[in-house]
Amino acid sequence: MAHSVGSSAPTATIPTAAPPLRVPVDHRRTGRAAGRAQSLPVRSQNGSMVPTVPLCQLVVFCGLPGVGKTALSRRVADALDATFLRIDTIEAAVASTLAVLIDNPVGYAVASRVAADQLHAGRPVIADAVNSVVAARQGWVSLARDCAVPLRFVQVVCSDETEHRRRVETRTGEMPGHQVPPWQRVQDRPWEPLTEPHLIIDNVGDLSAHVSAVLDWLTQPTAERRGSP
Repeated sequence: MAHSVGSSAPTATIPTAAPPLRVPVDHRRTGRAAGRAQSLPVRSQNGSMVPTVPLCQLVVFCGLPGVGKTALSRRVADALDATFLRIDTIEAAVASTLAVLIDNPVGYAVASRVAADQLHAGRPVIADAVNSVVAARQGWVSLARDCAVPLRFVQVVCSDETEHRRRVETRTGEMPGHQVPPWQRVQDRPWEPLTEPHLIIDNVGDLSAHVSAVLDWLTQPTAERRGSP
């Protein structure tokens, strides 16, 4: 079943997720993480505590450039005290020292290796990337399986095309090597619909409400989630 949060605009139908897995703790590999509880409460944006969230899990944000993935995913990572991996940052570092990156998966490859180290250490990971094609998302599926952790996909959209275009056209590179795509390239970018269980956030309006919706969704045992109007 579909689950979406945000605008009342129509959204795509999505499948149901399996219950979250619990992470086996390997004392030989996790060190200090081995003594941690495997789930913890987190503080919502209004300061209240929300129900238990699995401690070690992989949460992957998807969406076209300019929809607000980074602002949303960074705040979710802060709330979960999770490792935050932004593919743009990795690609910019590579581009600034080697060459311009066009359709090169090196950012995803590096992020996957770093994420594996963090997950094996018992730390949750939030990944922020466009993830527009099945092959990119399959890499995260394989990583979660290999690390024996729960995987959640969050697709971020912006139903207000005028606002989406404004965000894209007013963005500037945030670091050396960071290239911001023009609006036409964003529109022309291929998008293969998610078939994996996922949450849709229509990132228009109050960002704090969307952060709370993601945190609430992550506490649910299945993807038959309760949504906001």
